[in-house]
Amino acid sequence: MVADEKMQQQLKEKNQQSTSPDPTSEEAPIDQQLEAAQEKEQTLLASLLKKETQLQQLQRKHKREKKESKKITQSRTWKYSLPIRKTLTISKKIKEIFKASEFEKLKEDFEALQQSHKALQSELNKTNEALVKTKEQNTAMKIELGHVNSKELHQQAKKAKENGEVIEYIDQLVKRKNAAESHYGEALTKTARLFNKEKPASKQIVFSHVLKGFQMNGIPEFIVRAAENEGELTLTSASSFSASLSRRARVRQLREHTPELLLDNKVTAYTFADQLGVRRPWVRAEKYKLVDLPIEAGIVIKPSEGAGSRGVYLVISESEIYDVRRSNVLPNWEALKEQIAEDLASGAVTEDEWLIEELILGESTDRRPAKDLKFYCFYGKVALILEITRFPNLRYCWWNANGERISTGKYDDQLFTGEGATQAQIDLAASISAEIPTPFIRIDFLKSSQELIFGEFTPKPGNYDEFNRKTDQWLGDYYLEAEERLIQDLLNGKSFDKYKKIHS
Repeated sequence: MVADEKMQQQLKEKNQQSTSPDPTSEEAPIDQQLEAAQEKEQTLLASLLKKETQLQQLQRKHKREKKESKKITQSRTWKYSLPIRKTLTISKKIKEIFKASEFEKLKEDFEALQQSHKALQSELNKTNEALVKTKEQNTAMKIELGHVNSKELHQQAKKAKENGEVIEYIDQLVKRKNAAESHYGEALTKTARLFNKEKPASKQIVFSHVLKGFQMNGIPEFIVRAAENEGELTLTSASSFSASLSRRARVRQLREHTPELLLDNKVTAYTFADQLGVRRPWVRAEKYKLVDLPIEAGIVIKPSEGAGSRGVYLVISESEIYDVRRSNVLPNWEALKEQIAEDLASGAVTEDEWLIEELILGESTDRRPAKDLKFYCFYGKVALILEITRFPNLRYCWWNANGERISTGKYDDQLFTGEGATQAQIDLAASISAEIPTPFIRIDFLKSSQELIFGEFTPKPGNYDEFNRKTDQWLGDYYLEAEERLIQDLLNGKSFDKYKKIHS
């Protein structure tokens, strides 16, 4: 009975061994392949070290014998024994034959060790190459599975740059990303096709889950057709604010002028605001070079071209100058000029051409600059509002058009509880955007203690790709609807007279 149990246990162990995958095979998991390769490397290194030690011992022995031989042949005894050695011819020959035989054996051992060393080195090199490849595969799998954090990715990119291999690194990433997307897309498509002829209820639930795996492009045609014909499946994945703005940038490459680009010029933007009867800061007519900027308090210095906060300085007093982009207070005029010179040198500001305008303050009880209210407008509709305070620290607050605070994925670590915008302020922004023949433009205002004051138009908001997917798709829907409303209004003969006055 005991013998039977022992035999069954041995058979079970044998079966387990036969079913376990070889850790060195391609079928084994990456971690097992990596561990097996590392063990093989250690074994080869130990063997190589032993062979190198034997080789060094033989080299030292050969060197000692050569040294001893030279010492003997140069000695007086050797020279004086020449007659005797001549008479001992037979003994000499026997000795020479013996030494030659010993040397030949030593030489053969040395050469054999050299060949063994080369073979081991070659095998070690192959193992190292396989190990590097396995590590690369392991890293690629970690990236695909999301097991590599932002810091690790930064270090990998930095290392590739330092080694002069950044192009190869990028090409590898692109290749793997495209391959992974292609494989997953094909798998999702084949799964969806299995339900293409099923009942509408089953098809809808399967297709809705499959659509989560697709971005704006790549959605299978039969799913799009099902969504259009059956009406209960939404194509939310086809909407993307980020993709729409990137597509618009491509349009600007194909066409030199687009309607929104005209308003990117601050002077033109103020002219348009005047036509609409919207309050804006006063602005000096002349443009200044850096060397000509006047020393004056209560002004804003900004580039004549460009958007956002680059090169914008709020001069509260000669000893309190706020650098908007860097959220930094400059102590005097010389520091301001040095900072502006750096803006020009770095390319943050492209031209040495500056405007001076009125500084708008916030609450009447202090001397702090006004808050920003930035309205994301989609041809007559406001979807999103960004409220910004810059004192004492830079903070953000997001609102929707219903007056609800929301999260968008941007500035999540710099949020504060703002005050939002009134319905009248939202209506003002929407009415201005309805006068501009473009699907999207951001309209930026300053919120003083008494009123909303127009700041600038921003057709190309920065870092628009940082919105989370939900917000990106939500704003993408607004963009698509705005495009259609604009087309319908143009077909119905809307003339955009106020805009045409600045366009001519």
